[in-house]
Amino acid sequence: MVLHSPIPFELDGAADVLTFRKHCDGVVYVTADLIGDDRSRPNELGQYELMICTREKCDWAPQLISNLARYTIDAVLAPYDTMDVTPALPPGSKLNAFLFWPYAKLEVNGMKAAVMLCLGITKQELNFIQTSDCETLVEKLTKAGVFPRTDLTRSSVKLP
Repeated sequence: MVLHSPIPFELDGAADVLTFRKHCDGVVYVTADLIGDDRSRPNELGQYELMICTREKCDWAPQLISNLARYTIDAVLAPYDTMDVTPALPPGSKLNAFLFWPYAKLEVNGMKAAVMLCLGITKQELNFIQTSDCETLVEKLTKAGVFPRTDLTRSSVKLP
């Protein structure tokens, strides 16, 4: 399914979002306007689309990455960067930030490109990766059955 922005990205609106239900256990949302748009600033992987996975269909996740896509015109979201997204999450969320994880590397029209996973993490997990490394956190999230999903109600994984 394609979720269209009322104002197209090329007219300074938000990005369209594609919905996938068979990629993982849950729903995957991926922007569809950044790769190939000359205004979108590439990171070290090239131009990229944003992705978020949830356990079930929701409205907040595609809206968030659709609006965040506009930010990539002014700033680069690099692999392993984090961003405080507390104000953009629904009330009651236990998450505080996104970890931008290089989910897939690809080639589009002979150019490097990527899909960057917007992975919701807790404040404790954010503090952990600021003093440790993202790979260890992702390993723990994978073992706990969390990765690649953003689950607003989950608690922090056990960290050393």
